[in-house]
Amino acid sequence: TTLGWELPPQDNKIFSSQIEWISRTINYAKDRPSVKLNIRIHPSENKFKNNQKLGDVINSVYPSLPENVQIIHSHEKVNSYALIEQSDLVLINTSTIGIESAMLKVPTLVVGDIYYKNFGFTIDLDTSQHYDELIDNMLDGTLKHEPHRENLLKMYIYRIMKEKPPYFEF
Repeated sequence: TTLGWELPPQDNKIFSSQIEWISRTINYAKDRPSVKLNIRIHPSENKFKNNQKLGDVINSVYPSLPENVQIIHSHEKVNSYALIEQSDLVLINTSTIGIESAMLKVPTLVVGDIYYKNFGFTIDLDTSQHYDELIDNMLDGTLKHEPHRENLLKMYIYRIMKEKPPYFEF
């Protein structure tokens, strides 16, 4: 998940809020008991003063989560990279973990406007209309992490390491 203060302004939002996206994803999993959904709350949420914890918001919307849905709170000692390696798919909004999951060759679906969207190494959602179908296709292998995505990721990382990225002001 993304920290509230980390969300960039979006002119063309796919989901109206992070909780709408998470709710849609929980409902997706609820309708597919064979799918295990782990919602990893951003580890830094625990480090900063924040009046509203995302886990609490989710629990207020879903007092009883489906059995196949688990919230991993920010204070829990869970290695995000180990979680990625055990996953068939990673869904992200606006987090850098999408770069790491692509590096680990796990299909990564981006639903928010993050600076690495549209570079080709992730699968990028442009509308919520086909969200469930896209996840189905990624989980059944119709859409998967393809070797050409690795080359695009390497080129992207080379560019940000070698050049001053245009989105950073010094």
